[in-house]
Amino acid sequence: MKPILALDADNVLLRFSDYWYALAQARLGRALPEHREHYHFMDRHELTREEYNQVWDYFREKEGWRNVPFYPRVGDVLDSLAEEFSLVVVTGIPDEALAPRQEAFRQAGLPVTQILATGHRDTSKSELLASLNPVGFVDDRALHLQEAASAGIRRLYWVDQGYDTPEQVPPGTLRISGIPALISLL
Repeated sequence: MKPILALDADNVLLRFSDYWYALAQARLGRALPEHREHYHFMDRHELTREEYNQVWDYFREKEGWRNVPFYPRVGDVLDSLAEEFSLVVVTGIPDEALAPRQEAFRQAGLPVTQILATGHRDTSKSELLASLNPVGFVDDRALHLQEAASAGIRRLYWVDQGYDTPEQVPPGTLRISGIPALISLL
């Protein structure tokens, strides 16, 4: 049996922020600022609560959970990783988004053995990670990397998207520019 490597989906394997931003501009009919140092979209794009909710409604209308594009070369990278690891996606999405997300991965033919959802974006991944006991974990958020470190995962990989700082990630976490960089580290 291969060791498990756990990976986040959004902003690690999938271009979630870019896709949401494009939909936000289309729905609101104007160019939006993009402050990449902010994780939450209201702050990142200077949206009111009403605009933010309108965009999420539009995202669901456009079947966003199924249609977020993958980063280039993700298939090649995951194929290489799957030679040595059982790949499990641990993602912070609502429960109703899980089936469309699983369908997107299935249609892309990616070698992911399982996709697990926390039930909400800001819900902890600690319990899921502890139950998996992976040899490593890849995420874009310092918060989830801290949770992984607390769960005893030693090999942590941070896909730096600009909204967290190196001081926020656990000591020993390797900073990577994107998922293709992961192959050389493993």
